[in-house]
Amino acid sequence: MKKEEITPELTEQETGLLIWQVAGMWERQMKSVLDKNGLTYFQYILLDRLALLETKTRPVTQVMLANFARTDVMMTSKAVRILEEKGWIRRKKDVKDSRANQISLTDKGIKRLEKAQELVNATEDEFFGKLDSRLGQFSKNLLKLYQDHQVG
Repeated sequence: MKKEEITPELTEQETGLLIWQVAGMWERQMKSVLDKNGLTYFQYILLDRLALLETKTRPVTQVMLANFARTDVMMTSKAVRILEEKGWIRRKKDVKDSRANQISLTDKGIKRLEKAQELVNATEDEFFGKLDSRLGQFSKNLLKLYQDHQVG
């Protein structure tokens, strides 16, 4: 005898569970889209934040990128190494601080980022577009939660 599958109902009172479930759905969609572009979402964020940071200051170090992207320094270092191997980031020792690495996007990295941005934007528009006119308030609420719970 086959066991009947039980599908749980989610309610508005299960906020944490809902956030976790929706984040998982969104993450799977991003993974599917970015896999085709040879990127993880973490790598995409680093390329995107590096491009933005380069418009604000130069030279950029790995630690500056990690702080700007709000990512772990060691994870950022590992990802930067992979992005360098792919030819999307250029890395060199900082002449002022031998412990630091200066990083910059290569032309190949800029092209990869532009392709990925198109995919990410289209996917986010489709995913979050279901909120219609409520998207702005949703984003404001997420930002408030983020700001209110930051450590440090």
